[in-house]
Amino acid sequence: VLRPSVPPQVLPQLTLACSVCLVEAIEQSADRQQLSLPTVRIKWPNDIYIEGRKVAGILTEVNAEQDRIHYAIVGIGINVNHAEEDFPEEVKSRATSLRLQSKQRWSRVQLLLTLLERLESVYEEFIQKGFTSLKPRWEKAAFPAGTEITVHMGGQLTAGKYLGINDDGSMIWQRQDGAIQTLYSGDVNL
Repeated sequence: VLRPSVPPQVLPQLTLACSVCLVEAIEQSADRQQLSLPTVRIKWPNDIYIEGRKVAGILTEVNAEQDRIHYAIVGIGINVNHAEEDFPEEVKSRATSLRLQSKQRWSRVQLLLTLLERLESVYEEFIQKGFTSLKPRWEKAAFPAGTEITVHMGGQLTAGKYLGINDDGSMIWQRQDGAIQTLYSGDVNL
């Protein structure tokens, strides 16, 4: 539970900041445990992928008024030591775990400690400097511009390409017809 002293309109950026924190925690924990891991990527705005499969996600729930945030609850779920058979059949092709990707078991305690260290550091930077200071780290960890995506908007699926994010954290994408749009919230699939 966080009580950020920021205007409510910048709160969606908190999820992006937590994405940076989660990627860095996974990478640092792998280093500390001397585990080899393929590249960890952020899929806008709140999912973490390895080798094209989801390994973690972030959900942020907010209690706020128009001009004031009471609190934000940040939920982080990570598939740590799951084996292939632990996943339901309908998600096996889309989900993975740190264990499956590194071929070794992980210390969940080590991962949690690293995550909490990174969360404290990244959260403080977000509160003091805003998301703009974290944006280069987010972009470095994100899927590269040009990645094919499908956007769910208004009950419709639209294919296109991810182009990047704005300073406010909104996603810039190009539809197949060439139109460039900005997405402030929504469902994006690879």
